[in-house]
Amino acid sequence: MSIFGSVVNRANAQSVQETRRHISREESDFIVLSRIVMIIGLVFHHVFTLTGSEFYPRHAIDPSTAHIADYLNSLIHWMAMAAVPCLSVISGYLFFRREVVNYFQLLHRRITTVLLPSIAWSSFWFFLAYLAYIWGARNGHFGWLDYSFNQMGPKLYLDGALGIGRLPYAIQFWFIHDLVLTFALCPVIGWLASRLPLVFLLVLGGVWGFRGEFSPFFSPNVLFFFSVGAVAATTRFDFDWVVRILSPFRWIIGVAFVSLLVGRMFQDAHSLLASYKYLCLLRAVGLLAFILLMNSLTLRDNIALRILRYLSPFSFFIFAFHYPALEFIREIVREVPGYDSEFGMLVFFFALPALCLAVSVIMAQGLRWLSPSLFMFVNGGSSGSGRGS
Repeated sequence: MSIFGSVVNRANAQSVQETRRHISREESDFIVLSRIVMIIGLVFHHVFTLTGSEFYPRHAIDPSTAHIADYLNSLIHWMAMAAVPCLSVISGYLFFRREVVNYFQLLHRRITTVLLPSIAWSSFWFFLAYLAYIWGARNGHFGWLDYSFNQMGPKLYLDGALGIGRLPYAIQFWFIHDLVLTFALCPVIGWLASRLPLVFLLVLGGVWGFRGEFSPFFSPNVLFFFSVGAVAATTRFDFDWVVRILSPFRWIIGVAFVSLLVGRMFQDAHSLLASYKYLCLLRAVGLLAFILLMNSLTLRDNIALRILRYLSPFSFFIFAFHYPALEFIREIVREVPGYDSEFGMLVFFFALPALCLAVSVIMAQGLRWLSPSLFMFVNGGSSGSGRGS
């Protein structure tokens, strides 16, 4: 190993040690559970239209034509809108939850554990889709893979892999695109969060609540909620304070979130229900509801929570793998008789994400066995054993 590599490894180890030293056991378990629950939520979120149905979950439910599975699809799709806020808050909290924030060291670590693995994954999916599309064009398959591949060239690659001009081919990586841009602003975020926290959040919250587009970001969601996490990490308004303030209102928040979900599911009833501001409110209340839910599960022990804790170190791998893997698995499910029946669609709604999660973990375990260093790279710097930041 080179001297430079040794220095970087020691710096990374020091960074992880510092993060853990200032995060309580309750906070750590909260983050472990929240991270994997939100990733699983994204897997369900990206099921989109069920095979055998014509309902797209971002549209309003039509009771005259909707299937039972469509109601579940819509409910969980909108519920998972709180995933990006939750993951962004966690990212901001972890970045700034330390006595001394060494921006050079932390940004270097984010390059090696977030940016580079993401480029590798998104490039892999882009070129795999291109090859499958070219093959399918000759055989009448994989038409859904198209990403303007007839215009293949450097610009299309920059779009498809990095999201320069439009959503990347593996659509979940829009989150990484915005997160990396947010990392670049961390010195400014840290200065404002520590000196003018309330003013900073009020101004940024206004931008978030009134602007659905925020170039060069795909949306202001990541920047705003990352900054919320930064403020929580650098002021007295930390995890314990938030839980203590919210706990007396947990039932009110829960009922409010369910009501907002139902309103969005039937958004054709009023233009307000379909508006961007309504979606912002749903995200914000959903974040509060999930904070309270995850806090109620923190440090508890049962078989379901053990499974979630086991899966959590694979969160980045699952995040990077799940789409368009979902679509490839969908192709196989279409060969199962009865998949488009009422019962079949209901089973399919749960089976598709479950199969995707199972395949991703099996592949992750296999890769870790074959090449631990490669696995650690594509898993965002985590060994998959529960250690790492």
